[in-house]
Amino acid sequence: LSLISLTCFGQETPTSSPNNITGRWVGTLTQDPGGVGAEYQIEFTITQDGPIVTGTSVSKISDKEGNSSASLELKGTFYNGKLLFKEVKFKDKNIGHKEVSWCKKKGKLRLVTSKGKDALHGSWTGVDEDGNPCSPGELLLKKESSEVPTIDKKIIDTVKTNTASTDAKVFVDAQTHKPYKVGDRKVKEGVHKQVQTTKLGLKVFDHKKEDGDIISLNYNGKWLLKEHKIDKQEVNLILDVKPNSKNNFLILYAHNLGGTPPNTAGIQFFNGKEEEMHILNSNYDDCDVIYFDYAF
Repeated sequence: LSLISLTCFGQETPTSSPNNITGRWVGTLTQDPGGVGAEYQIEFTITQDGPIVTGTSVSKISDKEGNSSASLELKGTFYNGKLLFKEVKFKDKNIGHKEVSWCKKKGKLRLVTSKGKDALHGSWTGVDEDGNPCSPGELLLKKESSEVPTIDKKIIDTVKTNTASTDAKVFVDAQTHKPYKVGDRKVKEGVHKQVQTTKLGLKVFDHKKEDGDIISLNYNGKWLLKEHKIDKQEVNLILDVKPNSKNNFLILYAHNLGGTPPNTAGIQFFNGKEEEMHILNSNYDDCDVIYFDYAF
C-alpha cells in the first residue's frame, strides 16, 4: 500500500487565526506501508483552555475486509500556530477488521489555510496496543464547527503539570561549550553578563502578573530547580561561577505556558559591582539561556 499524498486537499498557506482551536476537526490520516490501510478517516473534538488542549480523537477505516473504529482520549498544547498532541488512553474500540491493531498516536500539526478553510496539517508517529512502533504518516484536519465541548478540568490540571520532564538531557557543543538543545527543544542564543564574583547570588521570581508559570532551572548541566511554580515570592540560589570556564550557563525550561504565554521568569543578581535584572522567556520549542562570564 502506498502513501496517499495530502496535496489533494489544496494549496496550504500559514494562517494567523484562530488563536483558539476549540471545536470539531475532520479529515484524513495517511500511513506509510506496513499498516492495515493507506488512508483512514479521523476526527478531533477539541477543547482549548489557554494553551492546554484536551478532547477526543476518533479514527475509522472501512474496506472489503470490514469496518473498524477507535476512540481515544486526547491531550496536548496549542501555541504559536502549532498543535502538539498525544493520544493517551482508549475510550472505545470497534474491531471489524481482523488485521487491525490500533495505534496511540502523537504528533505536531501546523495551523494552515487550505482552500480558504482553517486546517491542521503535519506528521504523526505512534505505538500499537502492544507497544510496538506503528508505520508513521501524515494527518490533515479541517475545522467543521466551533461547538464547545464540556471542559474536563481534571484532565486539564493533569496536563498542566505533566507537559515536560526535567530528565531531559542538555546537549553542549564540544567546540563552543554552549548548550544547543535540551531534550528536543532548541536553546536560544541568549545573553552574556559579566560578573566579578565566583559566588553569584540569584533571585528568581515572577516579574509580572502571577499566571501559574512552572519552571525548571539548569546550571551547567545540573538541575537546580525542578518543576517550580514561580510567584512573587523569591527563590534564592547560589551559583559557583568558574573563572576558567568558557561558558557558565543558566537555562530556563518551561513545563507549561501559564495563563499568558510564553513562560517567563525574572532573574536578579549582584554582579560584583551592582544589581542586575534579566528576564528569561521559554516555550515548548525553545529554552532561554543566560551566560555568566567571570571578568576580574
